[in-house]
Amino acid sequence: MATLAKSKPTSVAHIERFTKKVNAVRQAVAALPEDDWYDNLINIIHHPGWTTIAEGMFFESLADSILAQTQQLAQLHQQLQAASEAVGQE
Repeated sequence: MATLAKSKPTSVAHIERFTKKVNAVRQAVAALPEDDWYDNLINIIHHPGWTTIAEGMFFESLADSILAQTQQLAQLHQQLQAASEAVGQE
């Protein structure tokens, strides 16, 4: 059975690595499309004859997947924040 190692103070190197990871997450999230991208997409799909039924099914599946992943991402952010705040709390 695995056991947890005794708690050790976090080193400066660990903090620097964690900071780089947080900044990488921030940059990745910042690279997501902004509102005007979604507005443009809505304009595209409103054109008459925009797609076939099969293409529409593919489009809807991708949109559903993006929605699910985005909701999961929001939940992960909340969990990371809560876990970070809980460290060292009794």
